[in-house]
Amino acid sequence: MMIKCIIFDMGGIIIPEDTPLIRKVIAKELGIDANQLTEMMNELHPHYTVGKITLRQAYDKVLEKLGNKTHESKKLLDLHIKILSKRMLEPYPAVLEYVDSLRKKYGVVLLTNTEIEIIKLYDNLPFMKHFDGFFKSVELKMIKPNPEVYLHVLKEMGCKPNEAIFVDDRPENVEGAAKVGIKSFVYRDLATLKKDLSTVL
Repeated sequence: MMIKCIIFDMGGIIIPEDTPLIRKVIAKELGIDANQLTEMMNELHPHYTVGKITLRQAYDKVLEKLGNKTHESKKLLDLHIKILSKRMLEPYPAVLEYVDSLRKKYGVVLLTNTEIEIIKLYDNLPFMKHFDGFFKSVELKMIKPNPEVYLHVLKEMGCKPNEAIFVDDRPENVEGAAKVGIKSFVYRDLATLKKDLSTVL
């Protein structure tokens, strides 16, 4: 079956991965271990990435769990946005160049797990012009690696699972896409991606 569309994750592929740095900076602000914060945020992740709660409310819950009454969630959110905003202005030029070459023959879109407060940051980002569409979990009310999010994107693009490719730096998201029949690859670096995709394109 001929490939028609390619779906990319964003963080760690198009722009630098921001989560570890965000966790490290905010954990330092709170005086706790980054791993502890990561565990707490991971528990809340399925809620704030589909809009059940805001990212600020997630930080409220973290502070409540820690019994921390000296910090405000607004400050933590501001730190989060400051780091992410900087990352968004640092896309990888070589990856965007490769995306442009793919777009000559295929529809290429982004699919990201994100939060209510973050989606406005994506408006008017220069690198968005390199993509044919952008799907955000918080707007879809669905997150990777749940099968329905991939099926939704395929439907919007007019593609069958065996006509699509999915690329993500997180193995669990790649497995989720593969379960619905999409040819899926774990992103390691650009050279490896080109080699992987050359086997199916």
